[in-house]
Amino acid sequence: MDNLDLTILTMIATLVVLHCIFFIAALTSKVDICLNRKLVWSAFSLIFGPIGYYAYQGRIPCEVLAGE
Repeated sequence: MDNLDLTILTMIATLVVLHCIFFIAALTSKVDICLNRKLVWSAFSLIFGPIGYYAYQGRIPCEVLAGE
């Protein structure tokens, strides 16, 4: 594995941990809603958080940033 592969794996692992932290924070919040709704919102954050992140990343012109 080269350095770029390790960087990508590190970024993916960090994003997974970040979204799990958001899931736990939403689930344990002190908002006065039932547990079922907290589970739904937590599941939405786990599903749509990464989808939104990667959709946003797909819009960034990486060739311009790399200077090619």
